[in-house]
Amino acid sequence: MIAIQNNKYYVINDLCQQCGSCVAICNKDAVKYIRDERTGLLNLSIQYDKCINCGLCENICPANKDTSISNIESYCQSKTYYLGHSKELLIRKNASSGGIARTIIIEGLRCGIFDGVYTLIKTDKYPFAEGYFYTKDNIPNYGDISNSIYHSVPLNLDMRRIQKCEKLLIVGTPCQLLSLSQFAKNKCHQLFSLCIFCKQQKNFLSTKFIARLAGIELKSFNTVRSYSYRGNGWPGYCTFDDKKVFWGVAALLPFGQKLWSVPGCDICGNPFGVADISLMDPWNIHKKNDYGSNVVIVHNTYGESILNLLKDYIELTPLSYKEVKSTLMLDDIESKNKLISFYQKRENKLKLQFIGKLDKYQRRILEIICLNIPKMPLMFYRILNKLIFNFRKLI
Repeated sequence: MIAIQNNKYYVINDLCQQCGSCVAICNKDAVKYIRDERTGLLNLSIQYDKCINCGLCENICPANKDTSISNIESYCQSKTYYLGHSKELLIRKNASSGGIARTIIIEGLRCGIFDGVYTLIKTDKYPFAEGYFYTKDNIPNYGDISNSIYHSVPLNLDMRRIQKCEKLLIVGTPCQLLSLSQFAKNKCHQLFSLCIFCKQQKNFLSTKFIARLAGIELKSFNTVRSYSYRGNGWPGYCTFDDKKVFWGVAALLPFGQKLWSVPGCDICGNPFGVADISLMDPWNIHKKNDYGSNVVIVHNTYGESILNLLKDYIELTPLSYKEVKSTLMLDDIESKNKLISFYQKRENKLKLQFIGKLDKYQRRILEIICLNIPKMPLMFYRILNKLIFNFRKLI
């Protein structure tokens, strides 16, 4: 997070959302970063001998924006929902869920719905993806776009790759899109956005824990030779080298208890993002299957028009709010919103202080335990997650 005090800009890394926007936007190369060898996160700093106090970094920083939702039920009731997937079975099988995102990207370019798309491209170096600008003359293959990545990828570090075009689609998580839309609106005549539902991004220690469940000990992010977080059916498997673990088990503690989250995730209140379309996994409404599906959330007429233009490539089944409600996890989103002021250090009410500190220290203790005890049977982690969940309900 970029803040200002006494006319001087500075970085609060404890609230950084790791989008990379401040680095990319600086015309004087004054915002620098080094990658933490333990967590894989960017540690940012400002070089004051280069800084001219222009304020571009603070202005574009998503952590400075208020993303809280005051009435999550009302917010979600106003949306349109579908259960959707690519009509190509192989794409569905290999995708994290139903393959909707890459179908919109690729077929949207082929059909001329977009002239440019900014999203991720696979790389062979950690974090194994980076921001890339595709055009109708440079359309990616389905294998070029990565499946879901569950460690932080600073997509916006490369946003200056975006070239001027008529119709531009940007794809990212809520915090990435907040900054990216601000930058990209001057690069096109019409801007479309696709949000990947996100309640928390992770640092490398989450990957280290999941790899341990699969039977692989990772010393650092540089020791990852071959990996895949999702794919091979739904919800898929985490695979490291030749070892794998079912995603439904791997995700329980890291995501259920918000372990090893990027610091700035604690102050993000809207996991759906400000977008035309949001995509999420169909938890609770879609059973383990060889072929996945996406819950597609349409926010406006632009989102609906994109889906209509791609009806030859994707299959959509309308869902009512009642049918989709269980997968939205509204209680979790609501409780997270209540704690934003605690993590921003703006709220001093004793009850909130107690709940916030309990949340914070519980996570830290669990992180230490999970990474330092020997690998346990998978049932141990299921039981531990259930016990903590029940304890939280009591308070």
